[in-house]
Amino acid sequence: AEMQALPGRTSMAAVAQRILAAVPALLSTLLEDPRAIATLVAGVCGLLLFWRLQERWREKAQEGLVAQRDEYRAAEMKRIAEEVEERRRHKALEKELKRARWEAKELEETRRATEAEAQEV
Repeated sequence: AEMQALPGRTSMAAVAQRILAAVPALLSTLLEDPRAIATLVAGVCGLLLFWRLQERWREKAQEGLVAQRDEYRAAEMKRIAEEVEERRRHKALEKELKRARWEAKELEETRRATEAEAQEV
């Protein structure tokens, strides 16, 4: 599969292909004009520098994505932990409410029994 360049940009493969196609003409020019050697060396150095910078940009972008993913995971873990804690609190409150209802029922039964005894006497 051939790499597709973004609209308005030339792919690296196309650039490399153009450079390689121009090599024979450049070599014949180099033999005639020493200034062309400097131009060729500068072009090759520029291309190497560009490739290195492109690699650094890609690495930085990857690091940024990893950092975002880690941040998202940490936020999700925090949210899940809070949700679990909320459920535990809710369960404890339900248990406490159930116990309070039971105690109130027991007290009510004791009060009624005491009132019934008082009325009998």
